[in-house]
Amino acid sequence: MIYILTSLLIVYLLFKEWQTQKVIKDLTTKIMAKNLEEYLLLTSKSGSPEKTPISESDYLPIEESPIWEDKEKFEEAIRKK
Repeated sequence: MIYILTSLLIVYLLFKEWQTQKVIKDLTTKIMAKNLEEYLLLTSKSGSPEKTPISESDYLPIEESPIWEDKEKFEEAIRKK
């Protein structure tokens, strides 16, 4: 019984860690994107560094990143994706 509960706890903790990493990656992408089109482009790229080299000119520094002005347009684009 303890083995089953321990296994379930481990699976739950791994799932929560995966969720956290996914949220952090999404937030980082939102901060780095200059506009909605770039956000959609960044989220559609594969995660392979060989296929998607990152250059420093692709992103604004955090303090220069724009605030999403049209929240509804942004949410609609995310839903479509």
